[in-house]
Amino acid sequence: TLENFFLSETNIACDILFNSPYIPIAKAFSLLLKSLRYTTISLNKTESRVYYAITGKKYIASFDIDAQNTFTPVCPDELPVAEGDTIAPELNAQAQFASLRLASRDAHSRCALWISDAEHAPLTPISGYPDLDIHWPAHAIIGTKGFDFIDGLDEAAYNYQVFKGIEADKHPYGACYHDLKDTLSTGAIEYLRCHGITTVICGGLATDYCVKNTVLQLKAAGFDVILNKAACRGIAPETIESAMQEMAAAGVKFVECAKELAE
Repeated sequence: TLENFFLSETNIACDILFNSPYIPIAKAFSLLLKSLRYTTISLNKTESRVYYAITGKKYIASFDIDAQNTFTPVCPDELPVAEGDTIAPELNAQAQFASLRLASRDAHSRCALWISDAEHAPLTPISGYPDLDIHWPAHAIIGTKGFDFIDGLDEAAYNYQVFKGIEADKHPYGACYHDLKDTLSTGAIEYLRCHGITTVICGGLATDYCVKNTVLQLKAAGFDVILNKAACRGIAPETIESAMQEMAAAGVKFVECAKELAE
């Protein structure tokens, strides 16, 4: 039997008994909903029930986080992440499930105070600046190849872009705030809210730094967040695993690849 059937402009949900003989009908119903341009975002089995929730595409955004050459082997002297230059197809695929597409980019100055040198090795701490924590090699300098999107991404495809870390005394990680205390907004959260977005599909570089921080900022702002693992690459297995656990604890959902968004 079909139970608790609810249909509206923003949400279609059906709660079906797990052992019900009508599950094939439910599957056919889901195909009908997809033909009406609704996008499946979750299928969860709990105890003896199947819950099938579908949210309209116009309430979904896709967010490409720092998908730049600076975080790939294309720029080996900056902050290269293995296979970071291979994620464009997955980012483009997940965008097909969204009505809006956002991107963030590190946009740094050659005069940034956090740039490492002979006297200040990478990853050594910085004091005296509230929005700087450690030194980094120079990366994503505006006007260089490192600043550019990875191959396969079209700059004109985005509805909203965030440039972060422009100021010499700031080096944020998340794309939603310019400062490390999450108080100075980049406008991304407000942009999503004013367009009625409730769900954000995320991918980018690197999983264990800017992606994690952006995802947690979005969750804290009240959005449902889906992380597309195939659209991400990280720095080290142990920090990637730690980031995944932290995001899961915050309620982030995960898919292995964009195809799962349609299942």
